[in-house]
Amino acid sequence: MFPFSVRGRAKVDSAIGPEATSQLERALNMPLFYGRTFYVCNATGYHGSDSGPGVSPNRPFATIDYAIGKCVADRGDRILVMPGHAENIATAAAIAADVAGVSIIGVGNGSLKPKLSFSGTAGTIAISAANVTFRGFRVTSTIDEVVKMFHVTAAFCTLDDIEHFETAACQTIQFLLTTNAADNLTILNCKHVQRTAAAATQIWIQLVGVNDAVIENNVFLLTLKNETASYLIGGTTACVDSFIHRNTIHQAGGNTQDSCVKFVTGSTGVGRENCAITGTGVATTTAFVGDAMGWFDNKWADTIGTTSGLLAPAVDTDD
Repeated sequence: MFPFSVRGRAKVDSAIGPEATSQLERALNMPLFYGRTFYVCNATGYHGSDSGPGVSPNRPFATIDYAIGKCVADRGDRILVMPGHAENIATAAAIAADVAGVSIIGVGNGSLKPKLSFSGTAGTIAISAANVTFRGFRVTSTIDEVVKMFHVTAAFCTLDDIEHFETAACQTIQFLLTTNAADNLTILNCKHVQRTAAAATQIWIQLVGVNDAVIENNVFLLTLKNETASYLIGGTTACVDSFIHRNTIHQAGGNTQDSCVKFVTGSTGVGRENCAITGTGVATTTAFVGDAMGWFDNKWADTIGTTSGLLAPAVDTDD
């Protein structure tokens, strides 16, 4: 017996209803096809409700967290979050991605992308299950000094096309914090803008003992707190085989900052083709720091408008 196709699953849902279909799956001890699709939207006209079936765009769920709870681990389930959807993230783990293998995908372009507003300083999206993807969202703080937005404690998490934009007088301290369980983390195709510094120390993306992280093809225009402990990307516990690739960085905030990418002793990996402009407190030798990391074709400048970037760190010599 083989799983049905997606079209076949839809026919079964139509004939007997999604709850009966789920019962049939359990009786057969197998999915009727690999991966179900759930829909979420609370925008006007969508009539989203967490008491509804959530299996069609016409009758979506109202919240992402509820939809995650309807998924089955490692089945390949998808949650499509529709254009115009908006949620407030007021508490820790307000959205808890605790079902493995789920893809949570925002649908829409530009300002129509689903928006997640962090309305409590302790509000977080907690990713505690492996192989979870978030893609295609806009995020912002609507209260000042949001401590961290994403907290990743599981492997193979992907954050793709997550746009951070600034709400006036409401700063984000940190975009992402990991534990050492967040191996194979990927952050790509994001644009993050915040032109006013937070009052607390800022490590925008903080990796803690992570192996095999990839951070690539992102744009960061950030003003960070003016102190040496603040920088854009950092491994505050040694990280193994990090890959930092093709990121464009404008890190402002003052002349006390001394790095934009900083990995501690014992870290390994490669940083390649990143471009950064910073305040004058950063030097060529400290713009990109990593103990046993290789740096190739990275460019850095601390003068706006009249100069091209220097290779940073300095060009190697043949021993």
